[in-house]
Amino acid sequence: MASVSQNFPRTYYNLSKTWDAKVGSMAFEQATFMQNYKTNKDQVAALLHAAFKNNKDDIVNTFCNFGMDGVSMYDNSIWIYNMRASDTLPKAPADLSRLYQFVRIAVTKWFGRKDQMFLEQNIHITVCFFLWYITKPHFFFKDKVTRQTTRFGIERIWTPLLLAKKIVNTQPTPTKAAKSKQQVTNALLPKQQKDQENLRKQIERLVGCTFEWDDSHCLHLNMSKYLSGNELNINQQKKLQKTYHEYTALTEKVNRTLTKIRRADLANSKIAKRVAAPNPVEDQKSVEEETWEEGEFVGKSAEEGVPDNWDDEEVPDNWDDDC
Repeated sequence: MASVSQNFPRTYYNLSKTWDAKVGSMAFEQATFMQNYKTNKDQVAALLHAAFKNNKDDIVNTFCNFGMDGVSMYDNSIWIYNMRASDTLPKAPADLSRLYQFVRIAVTKWFGRKDQMFLEQNIHITVCFFLWYITKPHFFFKDKVTRQTTRFGIERIWTPLLLAKKIVNTQPTPTKAAKSKQQVTNALLPKQQKDQENLRKQIERLVGCTFEWDDSHCLHLNMSKYLSGNELNINQQKKLQKTYHEYTALTEKVNRTLTKIRRADLANSKIAKRVAAPNPVEDQKSVEEETWEEGEFVGKSAEEGVPDNWDDEEVPDNWDDDC
């Protein structure tokens, strides 16, 4: 079995220029990779392109079901490895190994024995094409979310499939509890919650069904279905899109306010306990809060050039000269 490429950035950028030129501004549905192969990279591209088209529906859950250790899903995107800050390539050798491992799992899930052997023999090309396919902006769409524009009409929205960084549970530097009680201004909260409920009712009346509003992932999928399906006419889709946009913006405001209130209540309850029963030992304990570091999305084109900060030592790869 071939090891990972020791010169992966150069290999990736050289190959991606060819694929970028081939597809131009087309999305993956319109792109074609012909079956009359001239080189190994043409055959790799044709095999993987057909596999992605056959597995395009719910690709995030498909990737999660591969069963690779450590892979996680967040907000309809997936983390496989940590990316560099400048592009979508793996940050460290361990991240590159994870990418190779994931692609090998995909090959065993999607292909028969003969094609598996061919793709393994050309594993560097296979990994490069796999990564290029799912990270090239506006090429492979993980869902059917659309938006209405004045100039181009209805167009699809591309969001990155891969998370740039793993979502981790971190603890902040311990700090002493504030001596004075915290106050949060929430005068607008009742009106916002009422408006939020009204928007929910408008959406449900428009589509003729109810939703699980607390499940953001399920709600997003349902909205995508109605915005891109045939259940609603064009005017209804426009109204649904506008109403859903208002609802999401308002929900973010409500959630931020509720979070501030919960944190203030927690801090105030600790202060009240210390006032009622002072305890020097207890005063030394820190207030621990669980925070999440959200994964940053990265989606940059290969045309920005080859970064030169990967490895000082260049080791040539054993892949075909025609690549």
